[in-house]
Amino acid sequence: MKHFIDREEELKKLRDLFGDVVKGRGELVLISGEKGVGKRALVTEFRRKIGDSAIFMEYYATPGVSVPYGAILSMIKGFEGDAVVEALSLLERARKIQREDLGKERDRLFSSVLNALLYIAKDKPAILVFGNMQFMDTDTLQLFRYLVNGIKNAPIMIIGTYAPEELQGEEHPLAMMMAEMAMEVEFTTITLDRFDKQNTGRLIAKTLGVVAVPDYVVDVIFDSTGGNPMFTVEVVKSLMSSGKIEVKEGAVVLAVEEISLPSSIKGMLMERIECMSDEDIRVIKCASLVGNEFYPSIIADALGIKGEEVDDSLYHLVEARILVHDYETGKYRFYHPSFRQIIEESVGEEAKVLHEKIARMLEEKGAEDYVLSYHYFGAQDYEKASEYSCRAGKKALSLNSPSIAIQHFLMCVESCKKLGKDYAERLAEAHLYLGIAEEMCGGWKKAIENYEEAIKLGTEVGNDRIVADGYRYLGHIRRERGEWDYAKENYEKALEIAEKIAYSDCAADVARGIGKVLWRLGDYRGAINWLEKGIKEAERVKNDRIIAAILIDMGNVYGDLGDVEKAIDYHRKGIEIAKGVNEYAEIARGYNNMGEQYKHMGKLEKAIECYDECIESASKAGDIRTKGYGLSNSAECFAKLGNNAEAKSRADRALSIFTLLDEKYVISGVYMVYGIIAGNEGRWEEGEEWFKKALDILQHLGIKYDYAIVMYEFGRFYKKKGDYASAKEKFEKALAIFKEIGSDMYAEIVEKDIRDLPVG
Repeated sequence: MKHFIDREEELKKLRDLFGDVVKGRGELVLISGEKGVGKRALVTEFRRKIGDSAIFMEYYATPGVSVPYGAILSMIKGFEGDAVVEALSLLERARKIQREDLGKERDRLFSSVLNALLYIAKDKPAILVFGNMQFMDTDTLQLFRYLVNGIKNAPIMIIGTYAPEELQGEEHPLAMMMAEMAMEVEFTTITLDRFDKQNTGRLIAKTLGVVAVPDYVVDVIFDSTGGNPMFTVEVVKSLMSSGKIEVKEGAVVLAVEEISLPSSIKGMLMERIECMSDEDIRVIKCASLVGNEFYPSIIADALGIKGEEVDDSLYHLVEARILVHDYETGKYRFYHPSFRQIIEESVGEEAKVLHEKIARMLEEKGAEDYVLSYHYFGAQDYEKASEYSCRAGKKALSLNSPSIAIQHFLMCVESCKKLGKDYAERLAEAHLYLGIAEEMCGGWKKAIENYEEAIKLGTEVGNDRIVADGYRYLGHIRRERGEWDYAKENYEKALEIAEKIAYSDCAADVARGIGKVLWRLGDYRGAINWLEKGIKEAERVKNDRIIAAILIDMGNVYGDLGDVEKAIDYHRKGIEIAKGVNEYAEIARGYNNMGEQYKHMGKLEKAIECYDECIESASKAGDIRTKGYGLSNSAECFAKLGNNAEAKSRADRALSIFTLLDEKYVISGVYMVYGIIAGNEGRWEEGEEWFKKALDILQHLGIKYDYAIVMYEFGRFYKKKGDYASAKEKFEKALAIFKEIGSDMYAEIVEKDIRDLPVG
């Protein structure tokens, strides 16, 4: 299968059972799972795995089109032999006779079909697949049961697949048959669950034709589909056709934070809902407004009906697999997140009244801010919605959940806009925090737009603190994108305001930002002066987060100067302070930069340990950018160790992140890794192109140190190729730059490589 993912355990079980079938023992396997979970995909992959070692016959029923004995008739048609001809003749005759007139003919028919199957399987094992058994007629199910009892000592495997949510009530023919068979024969059951986030990410990647997908893309799609494989593929295809998801140079970019389900999925889910009674639909509509989880009492109070009536409807909805009951907590939740989304969209004008009732009740019970903001927004009480959503967003940021914070701040922005000019200051604050959350998720373009809006609104209402923060955060983004002049311009504006209003935290962070700009431009003395100024300001207000960040930055400067031991010492100090305040983003950055020092010392395994610590801490912080740094830098180490597969996997994931961020500096590093990998594999022309692309980016950005590093690696590439003249040329260019910027340690390393080159 093109999109087959995982299911290795289930495949092994099927292949082991087939081994028994080859030895002459019949097997029955029932595969269950909700619609779209991959039952057919599993069977198809099983068929592919066993190849020509079995005769495969399959039939998949469709709702409303069940024909008596149609499944077996379709499966044995085309086979030759007297036994088959007789069975086909009896099957055709049986379809024309009324069930009550069939009588003794049924036994003869069933026996004839079994004989036909035994004949077909006489030279090679046979596998029969009865797909979507919940849609099969009673006659076919009776024949199925007969065959199961008749193949015990035959090289025949029978596989039945069904969706349990379609078996509503104990009277469903398939449910009754399975209950009876459980007392007659032994059989194997395989239950397929939805994918977890990891496998959902793998499926998205396969569907898009890429190696890896950014975590934020997986999160958005997983939240919409719940891990259902078919839903996932349909959603990705819908996003692709609408241009909302794109692959640029192997990197995946998603242009939306919320996903609307394709009509094909909506229609399929609504079929299950529309067959419920009016009372049940009323209850489930109210439940969709409450949230994904709820207590029955909330529904009863909101609708003004008795608890017993709600309980009856909830029982029916659980039976229909629309809801799930957690008996330990007493709560109910939606069986699939898509159900809630679809039902909520259908509520209509009654939603406002219900939201208001629910909001008041939950507020009295002390519900969480994010819950209250949702209901007050639905009730069109925008004042309370803006208040609660802003608080919920700040809490989400403090818990390192920026993607969740974005949703809350978007609601706050929308609420404030509806309230008008009197709420301009809260709107400015919401835009500022929305920018922070977007930046953490890698949405730099949106972050810039929000910071600029915060500055504009903050200026209008006279809130200098918001304006200063807006400028300093803009400076940070401009700096990371290599837009040095824009960065310094924004920092200067922020610093002027911060000093005027005695906003020391901002002033310290701005000093740090200016120091980092100078570091990137190779002005190491200027960088150290500004970083020391930032530390003094941060120490004055006891801001450990900024102190930790600056110590890590100081380590970077000394690392570029070649004082590796001093660099590592600064990194360690910064990490320890960051750990003391649970600042995972800075912990991640510290480990990444410490890994850089070990990498330059040639201690690649030690460097990888640091990078893995970086990736883990960055994931906790929801910091996609620093995670990308860890992936890119560790990819370089794996490439130098000759582990090309792991190097490429990590480099691809990093490229996906930094293409989204449009951070060309790190993209150049990924290109260098691709060049190293190409050299390892002897793809010399391709490798040259990757190195040239990396150097072009760094030359444009004016980052001398990294330009020299890539030039040095380019020299090593040519040395491996045996082109010693080109290697010497690249080494000498790198050496000149290292001497220019005062990086004596790296200059010595390059000089040694030049001396070691073969002569002539």
